[in-house]
Amino acid sequence: MYKVLIIDDEKAIVKLLERVMKNEGFITEAAYDGATGLEKALNNTYSIIFLDINMPKMDGFQLLEKLREEGNDTPIIIISGNLDDYAALYGLEIGADNFITKPFNPKIVAAKAKSLLKVVESEKNSEILVQDPFTFNPDTMVVTKDGIKLNFSAKEVLMMKLFLENIDRVFSKETLYNQIWGNISVDKNSIMVYINHLRNKIEENPKRPKFLKTIWGTGYSFTVPKN
Repeated sequence: MYKVLIIDDEKAIVKLLERVMKNEGFITEAAYDGATGLEKALNNTYSIIFLDINMPKMDGFQLLEKLREEGNDTPIIIISGNLDDYAALYGLEIGADNFITKPFNPKIVAAKAKSLLKVVESEKNSEILVQDPFTFNPDTMVVTKDGIKLNFSAKEVLMMKLFLENIDRVFSKETLYNQIWGNISVDKNSIMVYINHLRNKIEENPKRPKFLKTIWGTGYSFTVPKN
């Protein structure tokens, strides 16, 4: 049974999301400020989190950063009324998996949540993938480098898995978009944010990447240098 945590200080929005997700068979829990939401997210297991940005006690960006710092990789969809392009890209950069702007169509929210969970679930129950120094465990959805866990968002994990399965293959932005996001609508420029974020986590010098390379005019390729 899927369980969703809704973190939003607008009670009307929370009630709407609760009704929508319960109709889809989800169990729902709610928090009306960032501090309470963080406590719940850290001490319970959820299938997905809906997260507002402007909230009392702690804003959504702070909450998101703290969750990812703690190694919590629960899929997170930001839902906010003040979500310009900069804010949306920043949310993706610090670990969100998607975003929705208020006011929203409840059916779209449910569809995005189910699509995101479908992608995450489809990666489970397959074999452990090793491309030294990286290892991907599909059961735990954890990527390690030299045995050390890398704190990735759900989308970052999926992107790393795709790269590790296709060493030296060149991916265009369009192909990455289709492989990772599927039917979920997202700005394709967000892919650049994810690429930069991955480099910051896996490269010793992100400005001179050894693993995740840009193939100018074409796309990106993941290489494992031979010793």
